[in-house]
Amino acid sequence: MALVGLGGKVGTNTLYLVAAVRDQAEALAASCESADWALQFCTGPSEYACVRDASHPSCAVIFESKGIPPSFLSLRDIADEVPIPWLVLTDRPDMAVATKWMRCGAMDVFPVDVGTLTLRAAIENAMRVDAEQASLNRRMADVKAAYATLSPRQREIIHLVLEGRQNKWIANSLEISKRTVELDRATVLAKLNVENAVELARLVTELRCHEQWGGCVHCRIDPGTSNVAGPHWQHTSQGRPQAVAESPHRGGSDPTA
Repeated sequence: MALVGLGGKVGTNTLYLVAAVRDQAEALAASCESADWALQFCTGPSEYACVRDASHPSCAVIFESKGIPPSFLSLRDIADEVPIPWLVLTDRPDMAVATKWMRCGAMDVFPVDVGTLTLRAAIENAMRVDAEQASLNRRMADVKAAYATLSPRQREIIHLVLEGRQNKWIANSLEISKRTVELDRATVLAKLNVENAVELARLVTELRCHEQWGGCVHCRIDPGTSNVAGPHWQHTSQGRPQAVAESPHRGGSDPTA
């Protein structure tokens, strides 16, 4: 079924209302009429995944009725197809249902009769998270482009610096002069736009998280560890991580891992 617009301003933040039938979304659309959002109605995440304007923040509200999500999608299908933060309105507002949806990736779960102000605040927070996500994606793309310009030796120096090796040790290990190490190290810091080894470690950690978890803006790892773990999209309305479903530790073979 084609995507059908409910109204709102073109070129602004977009709220996708995902429901099995249009009537389920009408009331919410009316309550959001005063908001500066473009409203779009569809029967499944796959319908908006291909038409979304990534230049503007957006989020989705998925209506669940009697335990059946729109278009009878499985939870895994929804998790795989939704590229933006999403909320759930359900007629079964109990802990088991909320846990099910948040393990799937929902930012929050509300009963269908949730107050307008509460829901609008959650939608605004979701759009803020999406904007942060887009900004992080752009920054990580710049980092990857800069990393691609580094020589193999400069990349090896990154590894050794992150291991805590001193310039003299690195020079002996790579059989080059200490001055060459200093110059290469300065080049690495300049190209990656960081000032010291601590900032370099933090940047590499963020890049590793972005590679493995799709760039979740709230997934942060101690730079001292080589493992990556954290919730994905599970955040409170204040934007802090919520440990609903912990991800397994993963390693990587990429030079930045």
